[in-house]
Amino acid sequence: MGGGWARPWNMSIPNHCLWPGISCNYGVVTRLDLQENNLVGTIPTSIGLLHNLTSLYVRINNLIGTLPDEIGLLSELYELDVSRNQINGTLPSTLANLKKLTTLELAENLFSGQLPSEIGESCLLLTRINLFQCQMEGTLPSSYGNLKQLYWFWINQNRITGTIPPEWGGLSSINTFVLADNFLNGTIPSALGNLTTVVYFNLASNLLTGGIPASFQYLTNMQTFMIASNRLDGTLPPEMGRLSNLYTMTAHNNLMTGPGFPEAWCNMSSLGGMYWYNNKFTGTLPECIGTMPRLTGITINNNMMMGQIPASIGDIGGTSSVYYLNLQNNNFTGTIPPQIMKLASRGLTNFDLSHNQLTGSIPGEMANATGVNIDLSYNCLFSDPSILTLPAACASTINCRNQCSFIPTATSSRFVSTSTAASAVAATTSAFHSSTMNAANSASTTTSSTSALMTSLSSSGASVALSTATSVAVSTTTTTTNMVTVASASSSSSLSYGQISSTSIGTSNSGSTIIITNIYNDSSSIIIALAILVAIFGLVLIVILVLFLARRHKNRQNTHKKEKDVSHETNTVELSASI
Repeated sequence: MGGGWARPWNMSIPNHCLWPGISCNYGVVTRLDLQENNLVGTIPTSIGLLHNLTSLYVRINNLIGTLPDEIGLLSELYELDVSRNQINGTLPSTLANLKKLTTLELAENLFSGQLPSEIGESCLLLTRINLFQCQMEGTLPSSYGNLKQLYWFWINQNRITGTIPPEWGGLSSINTFVLADNFLNGTIPSALGNLTTVVYFNLASNLLTGGIPASFQYLTNMQTFMIASNRLDGTLPPEMGRLSNLYTMTAHNNLMTGPGFPEAWCNMSSLGGMYWYNNKFTGTLPECIGTMPRLTGITINNNMMMGQIPASIGDIGGTSSVYYLNLQNNNFTGTIPPQIMKLASRGLTNFDLSHNQLTGSIPGEMANATGVNIDLSYNCLFSDPSILTLPAACASTINCRNQCSFIPTATSSRFVSTSTAASAVAATTSAFHSSTMNAANSASTTTSSTSALMTSLSSSGASVALSTATSVAVSTTTTTTNMVTVASASSSSSLSYGQISSTSIGTSNSGSTIIITNIYNDSSSIIIALAILVAIFGLVLIVILVLFLARRHKNRQNTHKKEKDVSHETNTVELSASI
């Protein structure tokens, strides 16, 4: 029994039904509730003598050893909870004798081995099975599909292998279904689309392949659907747009393809969170996404989504809070819709459009997005200084180090030709080749360069974005003053050749303003150039080697010919001598 019990039994009291944790019926023990009681040791085999016991609760103690076979003698037992101990060994097959059992709580122990298939054949009244965070192995018995009363099933964080039996589609009362964090493989059975009562469905962190069965459109009560961190390589079924109760879906860290947001999914009126980053989704974001009233965040970064970002995205979530918007590392093109910043007033904290192919002006509305972590890096963007003052914004919330690896089509007056861009970049950056300079020094050293650049820009108030090997954004206003200062996004004004990080050249009140943001060498161009140089160098080496071998071969031939001539002359002399 041990002396550390939280509620010790007073053995001097003759009536055991008065001891803490014991309930009786006419003097016969029917219930043992010894949970959180600092129990140590093992569950004794004599437990099997309590033939009228209906409930056994010993959770959250320090019990060790195995679950004795004698537990199967408790034929009246309907609640068994030994969770959160250190009980080990395999589950006794005698558990199948507990035909009245409704609750089987075994979580957070050291159980191992196979799930007894006999439970699925005999314990047909089970409503709750919990084997969370044990060390169970083997496969899932198909017989568990017979448990028509099962409401709650957790077997996550174990070592279960094999496939999900299609027979489990017969769990007609299931509400919570969790098989996550195992080693299950194969495809998701279409028969699981028969689990129409399921609310919480979690298959995450396994080795599942294939796609989501179209039959899942019938899981209309489902509120949470988690399939993240598998090897799924199928598509998102448009038919699932019928799931009007689905609130959270996680599908990240897979290999899924096809449209990343089927237009029919706009009908998911309850969808609150989209988490399907790190896939291979393509397609566009539909305009109807703005009609989704409960959407609180979108994370579809690291995919291959394309097209323009719809202006309606600023209306997602209706009047509710929207906390995050991550479209990073896709192939989105076009401009940033200014409507998107309406989300800043509704709780937006993280906004990431980096690593796309966005062009055009940075919306001035971002200047008022206080408290929002904005990342626009690695695009082809520029700013209008009359609307958005980049130096202060870049120094605080906006990471606008836009490295451009492509050249936008020069169809807008904002873009100039490659040759003009190259000369403008050369003229403007020549003053920045020193590794350290402060704003005061820059004012005097860049006047001539900026004046030359301003002269090349003919239209008054024109905004010019340059995109060549470097990405430069320039905006000017016509004025007679050429006072120029430099402000850097970093705490120091230290600049290196070929790289100006979030740098702006601006002036005081009435001075001419030239904002140059995002000057970066194009890494892709550099890599291509290096590759060409390596190829040329290799060809030169091959030519030299061929010439060397040819010359060597020719020398050998000449040597061999000379040896033959000498030999012939020797033979002639010897022949003459003999005559």
